[in-house]
Amino acid sequence: MEENNENLGNLNKLALITDAIDNFIPNSKAIIVFELNSEEYNKIKSEFIGSVTPAHTNNKFSVDISGTEVVFILEDFYKPQEPEIKEKPKLGFFKRLFRFKK
Repeated sequence: MEENNENLGNLNKLALITDAIDNFIPNSKAIIVFELNSEEYNKIKSEFIGSVTPAHTNNKFSVDISGTEVVFILEDFYKPQEPEIKEKPKLGFFKRLFRFKK
């Protein structure tokens, strides 16, 4: 029973955070993202599965608390893609010299 109260305590703490964000900017849609290592991720996921039903996949899950979405992602789940740099073809001396002449 104590573990269940602790899980609800964590949920209450998260509810306080989401409420504070909603009071800070009331006319907005807020999303909170936590990036966790695998140990913490599994611990938090098991806590929330017992008290609420999160939408989840293998690498992330989210909980909606009063219209604020709280997303927990596994470390290194999101890696922004670096833009592809296209190299210009190298031109020879004479092609560079006469490229503007038609």
